[in-house]
Amino acid sequence: MSCCGKGKQAGTPPVSVQATQAAQAAAKNAGVLVRYVGYSAGRRTWSTPNGARYQFSTFDNLQAMPAADAAYFEQLPEFQVVR
Repeated sequence: MSCCGKGKQAGTPPVSVQATQAAQAAAKNAGVLVRYVGYSAGRRTWSTPNGARYQFSTFDNLQAMPAADAAYFEQLPEFQVVR
């Protein structure tokens, strides 16, 4: 066994990296990535005026969505559109 991660073989990326990669891949199909930058603990659900629902948390902070929904979230201080 090695100490301090030396000799550690490449494995699966951390969950946060996997989530980011998945969201970026989804954005290619859906259009726009939106990031939650608020401080709310736990998972919260936001609804857009057209009725679409999105869940965000501090650990699951990226969602891919159509441009119309992203325009709504861009107006809220807890979110930023990833460009």
